[in-house]
Amino acid sequence: MNFAAERAEMGRRELAVDPAAGPVESFAHELRRLRVRAGSPSYRALARKAGYSASALSSAASGTTLPSLDVALAYAGACGGDPRQWEARWQQARRELTDINEPVTDTPPVRAGAAGKPGDPLEWTVAADEAGYAGPYRLRRLIGAGSMGRVYLAFTPGGRAVAVKVIRADLAEDAEFRRRFAQEVAAARRVHGIFTAEVLDADTEGLRPWCASAYVPGPSLQDAIAHHGQLPAESIWLLAAGVTEALQNIQAAGLVHRDLKPSNVLLALDGPRVIDFGIARASDATHLTRTGIQMGSPQFIAPEHLLGHDITPAADVFALGGLIAFAASGQGPFGDGVDPAVLYRVVHEPPSLHHLTDELRELVEACLHKQPEHRPELDAIITTCGERSAATSLKLSSQWLPTAYLADIQRRIATVATL
Repeated sequence: MNFAAERAEMGRRELAVDPAAGPVESFAHELRRLRVRAGSPSYRALARKAGYSASALSSAASGTTLPSLDVALAYAGACGGDPRQWEARWQQARRELTDINEPVTDTPPVRAGAAGKPGDPLEWTVAADEAGYAGPYRLRRLIGAGSMGRVYLAFTPGGRAVAVKVIRADLAEDAEFRRRFAQEVAAARRVHGIFTAEVLDADTEGLRPWCASAYVPGPSLQDAIAHHGQLPAESIWLLAAGVTEALQNIQAAGLVHRDLKPSNVLLALDGPRVIDFGIARASDATHLTRTGIQMGSPQFIAPEHLLGHDITPAADVFALGGLIAFAASGQGPFGDGVDPAVLYRVVHEPPSLHHLTDELRELVEACLHKQPEHRPELDAIITTCGERSAATSLKLSSQWLPTAYLADIQRRIATVATL
């Protein structure tokens, strides 16, 4: 696609950006191209995925200044971009701007880790102390970015791999966010279970708060579906049972996940892992919502949550229903489009489940009931999964996923071993 065609695809309301004009314009142009390849979603739709306001994302691709790294990675991630590649592009643009003294949006310094080499994107890290560490954990590789901060593959002093989430600098300055974050981290550390990625350590008082969880060498359900297609029924029953057991462990600790969605379920050789349980609550009624940053994914937010009613464990059951539908079809149960339209369908219209098998549809319909008191209990869901998966008796093995999924996981395991 040539530049003129790409410009037409991007819409009439965005001013043209000449990629040859300079590093800022070139970076903005590449962001726009990524958005086109993602299907040209609206900035409102991107905001829901990225966790930043639509205006912040639009500004990132305006070509006037280089956006902060956090915003750039959130934009790229929402469009399906590789965070490592986009961090490398951002760093290159920043170096070029430093040479010609053009404006750059403030962002924390990014330096090579203790064993890193300048210019190697796999080694660039940013930490609470800006020296390649968050507490005792050596940060080695960026593996994700979202509305609360960036996530790094890191290692303990003894060499065990962990995932460290470093909170954004602006959130670290919000006293109410810090208070709630500390409470939720303390609660999350009480959660123990085979199908959860346990919170191992945290610093909620430092300059840049962070928390460390067990590292899971596998893709998220969202990324796996995007790259390898939907799961077969036999894998979905095992997925559903594992996620349900994780929800039991989370609820036993007195928590409601509140943000269960495909990107918060990781796929490992020995079953699924639920991540970010309870932490999302730290963002409620704080700096995030006051600045227009949106939490959650509309396809997986329970109607009572959207209507401002009390949030109970039944909200996680609703999200589980959406998760199962997504795993089976690669799409959410309430269609695509701008967020207000999707949210309206979540509250007022029945889900679209024609692509599901009869057995899966029966379970998903029950989980997606508009009234929380009519949704099934977690014990009943596990029983249903067992009855529908009699061939495996819900016994996970290293072959519980299709071959392409397993190859992806093995590749990640091999990559970690080389760091």
